[in-house]
Amino acid sequence: MGADRPAARRRTSGRRYDPDTDDVVQAELVVDAAAAAAREAELREAMRIAARADELQALRDQSWGWTTLGDLRPRLLDAPIFHAMLLGLPPVARGGKTGL
Repeated sequence: MGADRPAARRRTSGRRYDPDTDDVVQAELVVDAAAAAAREAELREAMRIAARADELQALRDQSWGWTTLGDLRPRLLDAPIFHAMLLGLPPVARGGKTGL
């Protein structure tokens, strides 16, 4: 019975169904447009970060003294990739004292 109601309403009103005037359809279109805009903004931000990744890593290496050795890939499928890094320490003189 519930499925016949929209058809019955269309027959009694004498008008054709127009999705441009349907509030539910319009609300769904607004939600879809907002989701698409959010995805696009997220992609733009990811591209902006990726474009500066090499520059930022070089700055980090220079200012903090770390050197990147390479990437470590764990054997677990969902595990993240780790960056193996080495911190340059001051040389140690004989007797255990640092060269500073």
